[in-house]
Amino acid sequence: AQLCGSLIWVPMDTIKERLQIEGQLSKIAEPLGSSGRAVRLILVKEGIAGLYPAYWVHQMTWMPFNGLYFMIFEKSVRWTQDNGLPQWPSGIVAGIIAGTLTNPMDVVKTRIQVVRSSPNVFQYGGTLDCLLTMVRTEGLASLFDGAFARCLLLSPRLTMAIAMKEALQRNFFSSTSCKVSQL
Repeated sequence: AQLCGSLIWVPMDTIKERLQIEGQLSKIAEPLGSSGRAVRLILVKEGIAGLYPAYWVHQMTWMPFNGLYFMIFEKSVRWTQDNGLPQWPSGIVAGIIAGTLTNPMDVVKTRIQVVRSSPNVFQYGGTLDCLLTMVRTEGLASLFDGAFARCLLLSPRLTMAIAMKEALQRNFFSSTSCKVSQL
């Protein structure tokens, strides 16, 4: 599911991030203007690959995130149940831990996605070069740039999504309805 979803998500993420840095590059790069114009310019100048510059780095970010998130979430839910505590903080805890642990690859992914917008400004020869260059020139802490904001975005979003999923499951897919395992 992650690989398939990324076929749509990665180009949207690439366009969004290039548009976000456009102001910093206004004197040295052709302006993208709008999302539609950005897609057209990237396709003309870089081809379809220009929309997927960090596809595999995206997987190295989100596959571990998803695995960590749901593992921590399930363990936290069990712990809260065993201790008679409310379960809702489980999503927040899982989001903060998974978001922080996978932030280094998210930062690298973002940098790789914007490299082609101005190769003179973003001079990375690939994922590993980006990672090593960041650590060498900006320090290890640079891998955690934006971690707080990332966790602030992901934790509530996933907590609400899980709560909605569980509410829908309880109300529309009760134990009397047909389950996948019965098919």
